[in-house]
Amino acid sequence: MSLAEATDSCARAPKTATPAARVDLTSKSMLPGQRLSIVLALVLCAACHHHPPLQDGVPLMPGTMLLLPPRNVIQDGVPHRVGVDSGAYFARSLEREFTKHGWRVVTSTDSRFSNTDIAPADEAIAEARKVNAEYVFRTVLGEFRDAAPMTFRADFVTLDTAHLWQAKNAALVWSLPKPMVSDGTNLMHYYRLLDELAEDLANRMAKVEVERALLTGPPRTIVDPLGSVAHRGTQCSTEQILSMKKSGLTDDQVRRACGQ
Repeated sequence: MSLAEATDSCARAPKTATPAARVDLTSKSMLPGQRLSIVLALVLCAACHHHPPLQDGVPLMPGTMLLLPPRNVIQDGVPHRVGVDSGAYFARSLEREFTKHGWRVVTSTDSRFSNTDIAPADEAIAEARKVNAEYVFRTVLGEFRDAAPMTFRADFVTLDTAHLWQAKNAALVWSLPKPMVSDGTNLMHYYRLLDELAEDLANRMAKVEVERALLTGPPRTIVDPLGSVAHRGTQCSTEQILSMKKSGLTDDQVRRACGQ
């Protein structure tokens, strides 16, 4: 059996097939070339079976995006006077960077959406449909430091979460896998770090591939990874809930703790 024949046979064999009879590679009747072909074929076959094809992914094409007001930065879990305009500034940076990649960015005039709160996904999706946006994008800034000059401490800003929903079927299309951090010297305003985060985020999403079913599938149940945080009427502040989430509490535990 040639290497090509052995490899083709392996590729056509179903993954649930029963193991083939054991091949005796020490047999004296086997030529050295045959032995090498079988070994290579087995290696290729193992690679084929242990690394299945990727899901049916398609590029995330730019469209009309409702950009919700980013939640302002916090320090030690609470709002800070230096960060009072951070969300508004970050929104402008995001709009600039996403426009470069072909997105049409729109905003809402509804007073329910602000830089001091995290909008629930259902309200965000409903607003996107209201303004005829294809997607809605929610971001939450996290901890930051605006260090005084000559203290030799670096400035930094954290982007805690980012979520993109498609409006027509409510599918959660993309989520930031883990928080992003931008840091640097304290000799300049920390807003430049917000610019860097916006640029990095837009560049990252320009390379995203998503499952085709998320874009073309039927209406879905709304999924909100921050469900216990983005809930109006809670007895806990946003910072308290985020702190509980980071400590490992489940959504149900957080709801009970906050009297929901």
